[in-house]
Amino acid sequence: MSEELLTNEKIRARTVRLISDDGQTILIAYHEAMNSARRLGLDLMMIAAGDPPVCRIIDADRFRFERKKSEREQARKQREMAIDTKEIQLRPVTDHNDLLVKVRRAKGFLDEGNKVKLIVRFRGRERHHREYGRRIIERFLAEVGEHRVDKPLIDGESDLTIILGSVVSKAELIKQKIRV
Repeated sequence: MSEELLTNEKIRARTVRLISDDGQTILIAYHEAMNSARRLGLDLMMIAAGDPPVCRIIDADRFRFERKKSEREQARKQREMAIDTKEIQLRPVTDHNDLLVKVRRAKGFLDEGNKVKLIVRFRGRERHHREYGRRIIERFLAEVGEHRVDKPLIDGESDLTIILGSVVSKAELIKQKIRV
């Protein structure tokens, strides 16, 4: 929870602005507001600080529980919407069937709305033959099919890297799952 809300005796004010259930606000003495809260078996909770503070008569424990529950739900939704970058590594001498396995995995990542970072690593003398790495990337992209290139080909010292993204956003994919 971001800030602690004051309740009952922790409120330090002579008068409070009390909000009723129907939304009306009245200016009332603090001790009268506390007495009416006790009569109802509820708590006097400060909703907004000010002069005088804005208060409401509610069940404080239930309010805190509902607030914590909604914060957890928001955090869960935010985690679901986060886009992960999954990494797939190849070599310039990767066989066709092995390439197809990596393509299937990449398609799965892209279908979930994630990004795919494709890396072709070179060892030893392979570094002098970059064209093999470029060919394997071209074959990979042809096999993957529908995608979008988020970052173009980056030519590193010992690798080639490209980042692919899904054509459909992760938010749209989640909406489609909810509809089904």
